[in-house]
Amino acid sequence: MTLLNFIQDARNGVDSFSGIQSISDARIENAIIYLLNEESRCVAVKNGSIIHLCHCGTPQEVGLWIQANRGKTFTVDAETHRIEPTVVTTEASKAVLAPTHMTEANLPFLARVSGLDLDKLVSSEFVRKHLVRLDENASDADIRELLEAITDADVRLFLHDVISLAKAGDIAGAETRVRLRLGDACPIVDAPAMAETALVAESNSDQIVVLNELDQNEFDRLFDPLRFREWMVFLHPGQKRVANEDFPGPALLTGVSGSGKTCVLVHRAQRLSSFFSKDRILILTLNQSLARLIEVLKEDLCLGAEKGRIEVKAFHEYLSEVLSSLDCEVFLRRLAEFTGMSAEVEEFLAKTPTADRPKMFKPLTEREQMLAFEEFLAEPGNPAKVVFDNLEVYVYSQDQTVDLRRYLFEELELVRSAFTCYDGYKGYYAFVSEDSLEFKYQRTGRSIVFAEKRRNAIIGILREWEKFQLRRGFFDLMGLAQAAVFAVEEQGMIPEKFRYRSVLVDEFQDLSTLELSLLRQIPKFAENGLFLTGDFAQKIYAKDLNLAVAKLGRDVRTDRIIRRNYRNSRQVLLAAQALLEAFPPQLAGGESDVAVLKPEYASKESAVPIATQASDSIRAAWHYAEEWLRGGHVPFSVCIATANAGAISTEAILKLKSATVQADVLTGDYLLKPSRVVVADISAVKGFEFSLILICGLDDGVFPPQGIPAAEHWREAMRLYVAITRGRDEVRFIYQKKPSPFLTAMADKIQFQTWEAPPQVQPLVVQPVVEPVDVVEPATVVEATIVQAIEPAIKPVVEPAVEPVVEPAVEPVVEPPIRITVQAVPKSDIIEPPTAQPASKQDVLNAFFERHTVEVLNGILIVPIPSGANERELARALGKKQIEVALACQMQGYFVPPNHPLPNHIILGVCDYFRCVPNIIGVNHQVFQG
Repeated sequence: MTLLNFIQDARNGVDSFSGIQSISDARIENAIIYLLNEESRCVAVKNGSIIHLCHCGTPQEVGLWIQANRGKTFTVDAETHRIEPTVVTTEASKAVLAPTHMTEANLPFLARVSGLDLDKLVSSEFVRKHLVRLDENASDADIRELLEAITDADVRLFLHDVISLAKAGDIAGAETRVRLRLGDACPIVDAPAMAETALVAESNSDQIVVLNELDQNEFDRLFDPLRFREWMVFLHPGQKRVANEDFPGPALLTGVSGSGKTCVLVHRAQRLSSFFSKDRILILTLNQSLARLIEVLKEDLCLGAEKGRIEVKAFHEYLSEVLSSLDCEVFLRRLAEFTGMSAEVEEFLAKTPTADRPKMFKPLTEREQMLAFEEFLAEPGNPAKVVFDNLEVYVYSQDQTVDLRRYLFEELELVRSAFTCYDGYKGYYAFVSEDSLEFKYQRTGRSIVFAEKRRNAIIGILREWEKFQLRRGFFDLMGLAQAAVFAVEEQGMIPEKFRYRSVLVDEFQDLSTLELSLLRQIPKFAENGLFLTGDFAQKIYAKDLNLAVAKLGRDVRTDRIIRRNYRNSRQVLLAAQALLEAFPPQLAGGESDVAVLKPEYASKESAVPIATQASDSIRAAWHYAEEWLRGGHVPFSVCIATANAGAISTEAILKLKSATVQADVLTGDYLLKPSRVVVADISAVKGFEFSLILICGLDDGVFPPQGIPAAEHWREAMRLYVAITRGRDEVRFIYQKKPSPFLTAMADKIQFQTWEAPPQVQPLVVQPVVEPVDVVEPATVVEATIVQAIEPAIKPVVEPAVEPVVEPAVEPVVEPPIRITVQAVPKSDIIEPPTAQPASKQDVLNAFFERHTVEVLNGILIVPIPSGANERELARALGKKQIEVALACQMQGYFVPPNHPLPNHIILGVCDYFRCVPNIIGVNHQVFQG
């Protein structure tokens, strides 16, 4: 049987684990090692009926894992029920200081830990004074000597643990150790009742999955071999409550990026479809690709009948269907009566066959409408050209950097997103009163002031633009919304065939006031009728958004908020938040307290985002993408995005890919093509999720693009913020010369490095992706609750040597979350790849290992190691498995992709772990001094 079979049996009530041969291991309190078969072991911590699964692997891998996590004690917070691991040393002989995690700030260790009162613990002022000065410059001998000066043995061991954890960068563990001593937390083995409560507490929903509570579909998705797609539709308890809640009227779910709003929306649609079994449910979003992604997630989640009742559409596709159902001739002539454009309508009708007329309602892409606008401005005899030229002179006098064409198009969208064509857009230029020169409409978020003369000019250009569209037989996207609003006003309601029992809208902040007022009329019933999800911080368009004016104010809707980010690591979120704080968005919404939500940072750790200066941005991006794939990641979870498609196009990125890598432009079908890397414009990645995102074109002068007023750079910062938070595990920024001011704004939260074209590498062979295989077997009844950590693997707490994995069997105990902590690489440790060489890297390595062989000196192995070796190359030199070397690196607090060059001090540490001495040699055969 496989581990999956044992888990499935236990979910069905059969405690298969009780029949497996097992041994206890005292290095982790109450740990049990289950011997699944000759090649596989599983580490668990058991407490009563709770089995917490920690790690699975070969006997040697399990031994290394336990060694890395020895001394761990799991605690539960008395107030929040948050489960956190820490270290509790009970014997001085077992006290081992963790390796130092280097930081730029190098704050004293104890200054990093809150809640610690040294005055109550250490009576000697001299000892206290030196304790608070300990930092990364202190040697282990210095720390031990100072601790020995503390007379109270219990306090000495306590401070040893706190300093060791802080020294290793595990501040959460250090603070948990403090709370444990203060009684604010207790060991989970001492509080079984509290442990049961903690398992389902929302505070642990980002790190614990109770497998017994999953239905079979959820369980199968969780163990999907692709190991990435499952989280797109996995619900945490806090999300589940919103998905299942009933609302008397419109409901608005706002949440930070990565909080799973789309996941909630799809689950809610499924629930409504099963409840209202005779009605249709509609899901709308602005972006066509995102609509397709939601369709894919719906297929994953819903059963046959439910799927058929849920329709997913892009918003403008829906408008097109509504308008295409009308008598085009009658509708256009009626529209012309209100807008004074009869000549243009008659010209269009005269030259267009009846069957072709509905084509004018086909939605344009954003690129198509911008090309049409350029054509409009260049049209000979266009009366708007004179007005445009005069406006350009004025705008240039206000801000010489502005691209008027782009700024003007956004202004025309702004006008039509707030006001209607059939009343002449008068709200745009109306004054507060006859005696006042103050406009009613304030143009929130726009930096160039338009007084009465300029606003009239804008309306004049807008009228000519609309005439141009009617003559040519198309509507731009806001024109399509205007036409739909007019049609609905004329008919008194949306045609019955286009109404639904419930409507769910994803990324509502991308829609406008006018569009939301239209959406409000689609549901047939108020109760559970309209459900909106989104995030004001991700509003990237200049369109007007006023919920109160759209009759969706707080007086008529129910609000729900999710602040917990389930996707990104703490390091990624800190960088994204730094960008928001440097370029705060100017939000509207029709409510004075609309604000950017600050996320609750995940306990999940990863590498700090890296900004790379590269001689060739695209080649650098592919280099890192292929490096990530060699590390075993699924191709579809890797995205290369361009910040400025005008400077670096998606076509240019695809053109330079390796022949051995498959790649496509991002679409909503990307989950269905796991063997293909995706390429996208950053504006297209909203709503998607990747394990790695590489963002090119982040040069000063390239992004933010030229032509955008400095006072409106915040909107471009929002685009980058959205792209950053797509990266679940790692984010890389790439620029060529001078970094974008956005990168500079995040300088304290990211790392900078350089990259030159490396030597030609051996072609990447992407392993075929295995599709999920159905598993399971039923059984009988035994009470067993199984818990799986969502981000497996505890942050290592060292010891140089590996101890045997044996000790007599003992009764095990509980255990909660286990999180992977990925440390940032200090800038000084980054080794840049060597410059191009005539032979391939593989040839050079083969020659190296042929020329340099292992020697023995006084019984000690002297192993030749190429300087800057990565994990794979180091494993080859040492004759070890790559997983063994990776774990040895992690024990030193060093976490990088497997193809990243290792600093010499890490190589020394790994060799010391395997009881040998390295002879670090450059590929030019010059010995490097360690």
